[in-house]
Amino acid sequence: MLLGKQPSVTFVAQEMGYRSVPQFNREYARIFGLPPLKDGAHLRKVINVRDTP
Repeated sequence: MLLGKQPSVTFVAQEMGYRSVPQFNREYARIFGLPPLKDGAHLRKVINVRDTP
């Protein structure tokens, strides 16, 4: 969900069952090492680099 061009952390948090976006951000960062928006941006960058011949 975070790989879309304009990810909404609020939308993702709600889809994952969170009522608190800050809580989602904290738990996401604890598990994955980066907050959701930064992680999504990083993943998009990595995917673009790998897609280039």
